[in-house]
Amino acid sequence: FVFDRLSDGSHHVWTLSEPYGAKYWWPCKDTPIDKADSVDIVVTVPENQIVASNGTLVSDIFNGDGSRTFHWQEKYPIATYLVSLAIAPYAHFTDTYNLSDSKEMLLDYYVYPQRETLAKSIFPMIKDHLDGLISYFGDYPFPDEKYGMAQFGWGGGMEHQTISSIGVVSESWEFVYVHELAHQWFGDALSCESWQEIWLNEGFASYAEALYAEWAGYDSWAPGPDAYNAYINSQRYTGPGKLIVEDTTSVSNIFAPIVYEKGSWILHMLRFVLGDSNFFEALKMYASDPDLRFASVTTEDFKNVCERISGYDLDKFFDQWLNFPYFPKYSYSMQPAEGNSVRASEVTVTILQEQLEPIYAMPVELQFVFDAGRDTIITVYNNLREQQYNFVLNDVPVQVIFDPDNHILRDAADRSAGSYSKIKIENIYPNPANKDVTIRLRSWNQGWHEMLIFDISGKEINRLQPYYSTTTHEYLFNWNRTNFSGDKVASGVYIFKTFFNSQQVGQPGKVVLIK
Repeated sequence: FVFDRLSDGSHHVWTLSEPYGAKYWWPCKDTPIDKADSVDIVVTVPENQIVASNGTLVSDIFNGDGSRTFHWQEKYPIATYLVSLAIAPYAHFTDTYNLSDSKEMLLDYYVYPQRETLAKSIFPMIKDHLDGLISYFGDYPFPDEKYGMAQFGWGGGMEHQTISSIGVVSESWEFVYVHELAHQWFGDALSCESWQEIWLNEGFASYAEALYAEWAGYDSWAPGPDAYNAYINSQRYTGPGKLIVEDTTSVSNIFAPIVYEKGSWILHMLRFVLGDSNFFEALKMYASDPDLRFASVTTEDFKNVCERISGYDLDKFFDQWLNFPYFPKYSYSMQPAEGNSVRASEVTVTILQEQLEPIYAMPVELQFVFDAGRDTIITVYNNLREQQYNFVLNDVPVQVIFDPDNHILRDAADRSAGSYSKIKIENIYPNPANKDVTIRLRSWNQGWHEMLIFDISGKEINRLQPYYSTTTHEYLFNWNRTNFSGDKVASGVYIFKTFFNSQQVGQPGKVVLIK
């Protein structure tokens, strides 16, 4: 509960109670497992102030003494941390959204006065966000109340039920707005039963961002798989730690990056395991199940819905991805069969793990590449430390690519004979350069790619990781012409050397920097 001031000195009160702050400003049983069945919020403020809160505005009464009283009512069950107050001399405006039953839903916006013009120009995008998320998750959970956004003094966003709080009004915040809107389904209507399973809130809302990228496009990518893949790869998490939060006394543990990023990737991988039809049916069923909606839920609840829709046993899937501290590291190789009249290839996939946990069990796509760019993809099931798969193909492949579309959170290294020769720098531009330099690398190998930069004397001055990789085996590196210290380097010749899994591969490239 924060007493704040706007830039002009006006009073501003706002709340952000997640995870443990609600009890400090209103009497409640402050745990997500026990929702209030409804809430009335009655606030008296000076006449120039406006109160934004949950649910429906029952009344706004001017009292004749320089004050006014707002009465908000949230009639749906609500977790205590989702109850919100946002009070300021807001610029307030509304819009409507057409629901599938031809009814209209209120869109309710509260922003600082200096942001009103900008907000009115960009907030129509919320209708597009609703279109996309409703197509994936089903009906909006609170259609007879509203969806709104209220600006507040914190630098992020918060999914208060029916009235998300936002720190910034900007078109660049589009995917933050998508994230907070997605929480109305996953986090608000369905709230995690305990903070240990916060991924059910944040992982789902983060994955909704990737789905919206697929729906509407992302950056320079048109709507479709490329936009989705670009976005989901930006969320890739390969650090240590279990997704189930063991120490919930630490707020930083509850909201660690792993919760958002690995949580999103679990849904990405589940989509691959179930297939699109089962996966999206399960999402809608989970969001609308009358036994779950407006309740507090567990991973087991979500798993049960997925199993009911797909008919699969998903115990192993959820156990390994939620409770194992790392991710699988694969190595693989291909040996063409000899002595047969039919051309064939034998592929050995070896699973290696840094941790001492059991082996991951996952379907794996293997893409066999033939001359002239032809290819075929075969899916195998991998659940042992070392497994061999024998295939009779129509031609001898020149390359096998492991998990070509990045369906699995993993590392993978090609150990086939001569595979390192399939990595090369294709282009460096601009060259000569007086601005940032882009290096395009072509590699058929899945693993750790790095670009080391040397000056003409042979001294290493910087190293780069790719900022983007595509399913066409292209890796892009950007060099802003700085050294390790962040200082701009002098004009001259600089050498780029490619390293794959800590081994130098391919031929170096060079660029000439000019002023």
